[in-house]
Amino acid sequence: MKLRLILRWIFALLLLAQIAKSAQDGLGNLALTAVALGIVLFVAIGIPYILTYLIILPIKRKKLIIASNAFIDALQISNAETMKEHLLQAASQRVLIPSQMEHFSSLVDRTLIQSIAQKKIDPYLAILKRKKSQNTYINDYGVIRTESWLKECKYFATEILLPLDVDMPEFAPHTSMYAELNDISNTDTITFWVNYLDDFVEAVDSRTYLNNLATMSGHDYEVFVGNIVEDCGWQVQVTKGSGDQGADVIAERDGVRIVLQCKLYASTVGNKAVQEVYAAKTFYDCGHAFVISNSTYTPSARKVAERTKVRLLHHDELPDVLKEICSYREGHQVYA
Repeated sequence: MKLRLILRWIFALLLLAQIAKSAQDGLGNLALTAVALGIVLFVAIGIPYILTYLIILPIKRKKLIIASNAFIDALQISNAETMKEHLLQAASQRVLIPSQMEHFSSLVDRTLIQSIAQKKIDPYLAILKRKKSQNTYINDYGVIRTESWLKECKYFATEILLPLDVDMPEFAPHTSMYAELNDISNTDTITFWVNYLDDFVEAVDSRTYLNNLATMSGHDYEVFVGNIVEDCGWQVQVTKGSGDQGADVIAERDGVRIVLQCKLYASTVGNKAVQEVYAAKTFYDCGHAFVISNSTYTPSARKVAERTKVRLLHHDELPDVLKEICSYREGHQVYA
């Protein structure tokens, strides 16, 4: 490309020299020379420009988008449509000069590399969402702290995500950008993927409690958990808080009663919650008892829970467990 530009400048200087010589020979020769040189310039510069930037580059760009969409479809990732939207945005960029084509190609490369990464992220998405909620909290000054979550992202990037050694279909990018974003020893690369994971998990997390964490009270969290249970087809009662005998949420479905104690904590949940909900299980004549939290549990709490058969869950795990209870119940009724 640079050689072509140099040759054009040389050609233009030669033309100027010829025009100057013709001017010395007379105006008639100058006019004829100018017309001739205009035709030569159009043939030498105009036609190649039209072919290259108005025909060839748009066709090349269109083919690249089609191949990229096919590549994303072949990956079968969860956010394929989002990635295609990124490609569509890239395709809307004007491509009239080489630098614009290079910028467009880099946008496509980045989207395809992120799609490849998504192939490895998808199996762990539910875990990452839970880890984010467990490691994001409000401190005593009302500031959202994410240091632990970003540390988790760094661990995932270095131990799980990189290198991007997935089975890739044809048309996989093998550019300098791919090599750079696949370099586990590069701190900038790690930072890029940490930020990507943070943004992506935030985008796909449909739970609103993280967005409202700064203003959510303990009772708000109980209502939040109650809504999850209700969405699973259970009749739910959220207690008022005082005199609840350790029960925050009581639910019933098909003759099965469960009791839940909800803990919106910035630290780990201890065994007191386990003891309280175990007592509430007997008091309210329930078949199952749960402690539900946005956080994790102490070893002591887990030990007591194992002995008392109380289940310790993150709220994101609750729908699957409720489905498990219903499936067991239906199977028991069938074979009874």
